[in-house]
Amino acid sequence: MVDTAAKKKLKDGARDQWIAYLVMKGSDYPQYGLLLQAFGAQFSLGNDQYPNDLITATDIMSNHKLDPKYFENREARKKAYNKQQHEKKDSPAETETSFAQTEADCCACGMKGHMAHDCNKKPNKYADWQVTRP
Repeated sequence: MVDTAAKKKLKDGARDQWIAYLVMKGSDYPQYGLLLQAFGAQFSLGNDQYPNDLITATDIMSNHKLDPKYFENREARKKAYNKQQHEKKDSPAETETSFAQTEADCCACGMKGHMAHDCNKKPNKYADWQVTRP
């Protein structure tokens, strides 16, 4: 029989390892991508270097030097966003139309320029109803 204290210790250790793994997997991949890839490569070679608890995982991540590629990608994204915003400002406002400004087809007759509630050709489906007042 396995001692209950030993069982609890194994269970707690597995939980701590699982939490550390989830924190690392849920981290910002552009910043810590190479670190995670290195852990995976070492594990496939038989070297388990994954942290065993949350404190070790946060220490590893805080001491990790960020990849230079991360900064290059971040700057490229900023430039692309700024260029897109600049092009938006330069485009003429008259080409942008809202949904309310578009001409819709009439649902009753299919013609453009008016809506079904203004249509002359719309059949009155309530015409046979007579409103009688006493």
